[in-house]
Amino acid sequence: NIDNDCSGRETDCNDNIDNNCDSKIDCADSTCNGDAVCSPCCSATASTANFGNVDAGQTSLPQSINDPTIAISQITITPSESVTGASISVDSEPTNPETTQLPTTTKAYQYLIITPTNIGSLSSAEMKFPVTKKWISDNGLTKDNIKLYRFSGSWQPLTITGRDDTTDTTNVKFTATTTG
Repeated sequence: NIDNDCSGRETDCNDNIDNNCDSKIDCADSTCNGDAVCSPCCSATASTANFGNVDAGQTSLPQSINDPTIAISQITITPSESVTGASISVDSEPTNPETTQLPTTTKAYQYLIITPTNIGSLSSAEMKFPVTKKWISDNGLTKDNIKLYRFSGSWQPLTITGRDDTTDTTNVKFTATTTG
């Protein structure tokens, strides 16, 4: 039995159903703003990783995002061309900032806006991000289900190159890589 009253608020912000018939599902619906399931870890804040100067094809030193409200904890870049004064700003968003929805079976831990400064093109970037074991369990997932998606015309899963659930009692630590 699906309760779609087509008015007012989403009746359940974690059921993958558009309960109020506005074409926005769960946390993508602004009526779910502030619901704990839509912001399990975070509030809208920004943090910046400063890389300084990095030569083309060289991998930067890892830069930490020392903000517990941002789901990414560390970023490393390998630029295609030399960069000067390079940085990446990471902002959390309470809802999907894109009009294109994630696949309906996907649950978002956090939406991020990642903005590079003084970086033309990247050969690759590596991001480390912890996800709480409680959130994984509460959402009926396993560490093997977790993906980091990048929006480039559509949501594309990035390659997960590392998973560590042994060194932290609260989080599973993931590493993902991207190009471009």
